[in-house]
Amino acid sequence: VSNGLVNTLPTELGQLTSLKSGVTHPGTCRCDLILIIIIIIMNTTLARILILFELEGLFAWNTLEGTVPTQLGRFTSMLYEFSVTNNEFTGTIPTQLGRFSSLTQFFDLFDNHLNGTLPTELGNLKNNDIGFNFITNSLSSTIPTEYGHLTKLTSFFSLKLNSLTGSIPSQLGMITGINDHFYLGSNSLCGDIPSEVAALSSQVSGWDITSNNDLGTPCCET
Repeated sequence: VSNGLVNTLPTELGQLTSLKSGVTHPGTCRCDLILIIIIIIMNTTLARILILFELEGLFAWNTLEGTVPTQLGRFTSMLYEFSVTNNEFTGTIPTQLGRFSSLTQFFDLFDNHLNGTLPTELGNLKNNDIGFNFITNSLSSTIPTEYGHLTKLTSFFSLKLNSLTGSIPSQLGMITGINDHFYLGSNSLCGDIPSEVAALSSQVSGWDITSNNDLGTPCCET
């Protein structure tokens, strides 16, 4: 849902450590009222953001730019979903977002301008049971083997349209509950497709790991 937000996210959002739903879904924000009042008094910009949390709920589908604040990692009680889809964020993905270990629905950074590495820490989001989405960014690392820990995912695992390198970790074959989309296409992946991962193709409705990759070609030693 677009809120028409055009700016950067204030780092003061990290003070809302009681936020449980998070940064994503309208009507599900559960913040400590006293803490909200204190922060509103201290910072009028943040007050406007808090109103958006309550009335609109989503940072997705706006024109937010700059980097994703590391302070968001303080939302350790995040229970549902995190989405900053379709914005103009640049820079790297904060490793601190791996602290959302209670997240149960999805983690979505689709369609931004994020670069650098995929944090291994995001493998800690083991309770995420719907989706994990990084499509259309400029990420250029290998795929962490730790992402095989996301075994509760049922809908989508999507890293398509980046610049990821290296081989596909066989550990991704542990995501055996996935039944919707499994996308790794349009990267620079190499090597053979692990049999554990290939076995997932028969159970998903959307499967793309070979397009615009170099699979089947040996990975160059670095």
